[in-house]
Amino acid sequence: GLPVETSEHIFEPYYLLSHKKTGQQGVGVGLSIVKKIIDELTASILVEKDKSGGTCFTISFKESKAVRPGEPVEIIPLTSPLPLVRGLINEKNISPEKPSLLVVDDNVQLLKLIRNTLDETYNIFLARDVEEAIVKLRTIPRPALIISDIMMAGPDGFSLLKDVSKMEEYSDIPFIFLTALGGEEAKLRGLGLGAVDYIEKPFIMTELTAKISSIIALRQRQEKREISFIHNKIEGVFSGFQKNSIQSHKPGFNALCEKYKITIREQKIIRLMLSGMIHKEIAFKLKISKRTVDYHLAKIYKKCGVINKYDLLNKFQG
Repeated sequence: GLPVETSEHIFEPYYLLSHKKTGQQGVGVGLSIVKKIIDELTASILVEKDKSGGTCFTISFKESKAVRPGEPVEIIPLTSPLPLVRGLINEKNISPEKPSLLVVDDNVQLLKLIRNTLDETYNIFLARDVEEAIVKLRTIPRPALIISDIMMAGPDGFSLLKDVSKMEEYSDIPFIFLTALGGEEAKLRGLGLGAVDYIEKPFIMTELTAKISSIIALRQRQEKREISFIHNKIEGVFSGFQKNSIQSHKPGFNALCEKYKITIREQKIIRLMLSGMIHKEIAFKLKISKRTVDYHLAKIYKKCGVINKYDLLNKFQG
């Protein structure tokens, strides 16, 4: 059976109707192709609920002609057929200028549909289960967003979100669940784990596209504000630091380094921070990874008894 409220949409291309997880899910093109064929034949199709609770499709033709055995039948080609998603599951149109998305779903057809719809705007990387997603996450450019099904073979989408949340370098990536698993309990669980949105199948592709665009744009604005805030803080501290002479600060800096047993590498990091550099710039300057810079800063904070960079810079002002 079909829900009454969906009957008027089921012939729309890519309209997904999926209440239960099965091994064979569609991508919303089958019934739209049926409707296309029927329209080409100037026939009609009627959808009704039958007495047993199922669904009855009635196709009516205006005219028919009996064909004798052996008589050839003329095949009328369709005009402007709907595009079908074909080919192997792989990434394409990858460009460093575009934001990257990681899409995880065991429905290969759906993965291809999302890829073919969005790859002009985004780099679309695909995975069919949690294990493949974790491996791919470590080998692709950092995604701006992760979109995942919940019910998959093996670990589910909730497990993927938990695993990603434990990975320091990826834990802040926005996460969307795109799933046939409905109900308030599942939705609240997903949002409670940290997902920013929960979209139930069937879904409309334009809705998904709009939400992706909105989330990424919001994230970019937040990052710009954070960078601006950090620069302003550091510039304020550095301005105060420059008011004193270099001679008066050298003994103070060296004395503090000796007092807190700051290593040569740690001293270089502190000096670069005092010059106004952020973590990525320090990593580039010293030819080390950002993770290494973060590791050294954590040790410096502990040695100096501070909890953040602003307290550290205040301490080293002299």
